[in-house]
Amino acid sequence: MKEQKILAGKRTHMAVRLRVRGSAREGDAHVTGASTRALRLSMATPPARGEIVEVMVGRQSLVGWVRWRIGRRCGIGLAEPINVIALLAGDVVPLVLPPATEMAFQPRRTLMAALASDGPIQGRLLQAVVILAILTCGTAWVLHVAGMTG
Repeated sequence: MKEQKILAGKRTHMAVRLRVRGSAREGDAHVTGASTRALRLSMATPPARGEIVEVMVGRQSLVGWVRWRIGRRCGIGLAEPINVIALLAGDVVPLVLPPATEMAFQPRRTLMAALASDGPIQGRLLQAVVILAILTCGTAWVLHVAGMTG
């Protein structure tokens, strides 16, 4: 039951080896399940519930705390979300950024760069027609307002 709480997100079942370092000991473990915010581990002597641990995947370190412990298994809640596919592949496990945060790190395109893009010709023609229509309406509005005041 407690395992379902910690892995409430989309779960991936796997078998990846890593090291876990707690306050009292360090040992090898196998990841038997993972989500973006939690790991389910199997190890000889799991750390105590509530203990803060460091999970070492290759040269990368993930920080979390023991949410539950049953026999030789335990659930680790992670401080930051991870990329589960990268963990499965044995790659460096990058953090998963929320879409709004990820967009903040994307380079922004200027209006001129967007207008000069190499998109399909139909899209570029439609874009040109819309821009001309906006310019025409704007010019007509300015002339109308100028005629009313003059």
